[in-house]
Amino acid sequence: MVGSNEAPKESAITDGRVARSAAQQEAIQMALIDLVVDGNFTPTAVDVAEKTGINRRTVFRHFSNIEALYAKISVKIRELAFADMPETIAPGPWESRIEQIVVRRRVVFEALLNSLEFMIVNRHRSPYVRSSYQDILAESDAYLKSALQGTVDQRNNRFKALCTLFSPANWRTLRMEHDLSADQAQKILITHALALYPNPDHKQS
Repeated sequence: MVGSNEAPKESAITDGRVARSAAQQEAIQMALIDLVVDGNFTPTAVDVAEKTGINRRTVFRHFSNIEALYAKISVKIRELAFADMPETIAPGPWESRIEQIVVRRRVVFEALLNSLEFMIVNRHRSPYVRSSYQDILAESDAYLKSALQGTVDQRNNRFKALCTLFSPANWRTLRMEHDLSADQAQKILITHALALYPNPDHKQS
């Protein structure tokens, strides 16, 4: 009978360890994302230990599979990328519709700015980061295609140029490489978009 009592205790201990490990891993993942958002593009195990208060040895153990951590970070960043960006553009003058798209992208890309930089810095080290970065670029193009469906011809190079102009990569370049303010970057996108498309190709009914 003693053995039957010990088995549930051992099971409870094991379950507790598994739950504690899962909680620690989640805390480490969130700490990594917070560090990236705060501008630390190459966070270390020491950085995470200091932020979470988790024992350094424990953090290093989780960091032994850095690819798995990168994968989870990338998935979370990708989930956040366009979560709050509605596809519908309010009717009105063409200039107003272009401005709506740019303003919405500004909000999303500003929130993602440091995360995008993290992806740029680490995409050659991790296939997960590279894949997620490419997914965000593809989602950016898909959003634009949906937002402008029925108003512009999407089969030519002019539309490809618009996708490049409105891409998260270009926003990052304007903000971080050219050191422009968000207002300046927004004005540049609107000006160049209207230069590419002074008028829509098709009138909406």
